[in-house]
Amino acid sequence: MTPVPAPIRPVLTLLALLAPLLTAPAAAAPADAVAPAAVGARALVSPDAYRVFDASRRSLKVLANDDGAGQVLHVCEVLLSGAAAGKVAAGTRGTDPRRILIETRDGASGTVTFRYRACPPQSTVGELSTVTLRITALRDLVVRRAPRDPRRLLVTNPNERVATFRWGTGSTDRPRGGARVAGRRTVSVRVPAGAVYWAAVVRDGDGAADVGHGEVRPAR
Repeated sequence: MTPVPAPIRPVLTLLALLAPLLTAPAAAAPADAVAPAAVGARALVSPDAYRVFDASRRSLKVLANDDGAGQVLHVCEVLLSGAAAGKVAAGTRGTDPRRILIETRDGASGTVTFRYRACPPQSTVGELSTVTLRITALRDLVVRRAPRDPRRLLVTNPNERVATFRWGTGSTDRPRGGARVAGRRTVSVRVPAGAVYWAAVVRDGDGAADVGHGEVRPAR
């Protein structure tokens, strides 16, 4: 008999299988237009502002509104300090030097700012610009068995945004089913009577925000 994995393994596997949502193409333009400011003759860089969710992973194309004065800029440094360091992790995206990959902390909310340096090719000397994040906290989905039917889950989405829900069992590393759950709605999902592991995300720009994962125990 195949041993049942520890609870965390199926949960993390389900989250990993939702990863295409983190890289699927989507508009990730800044939420607010900000007038550019000149910084010398070499480049023109502009502040950026984004609306994001907590427990989210986003890839921000911060150089889209910067002018390298004939040179192709890249993000050569990300500077986090103060409140931002406690609410978000940020760094350069290895596959695309024009982007910054951010991860907001679970439960984070409010407005934070951090800086990045835009540099010309083969250089680590460049111009500083500012990114402002307006973080909104989301609530986790509520998942429970139907009172009179142990083979059904009732999945409630307390948020305004549509959530993607996936479930699986300890006997497999792949999800066995799922559903899209509209905001402020509850859906019924057919599952086995045994233990069920689940994970859910809400789309956030070109990324996704974690809105819960866990285990529903076997029905008694």
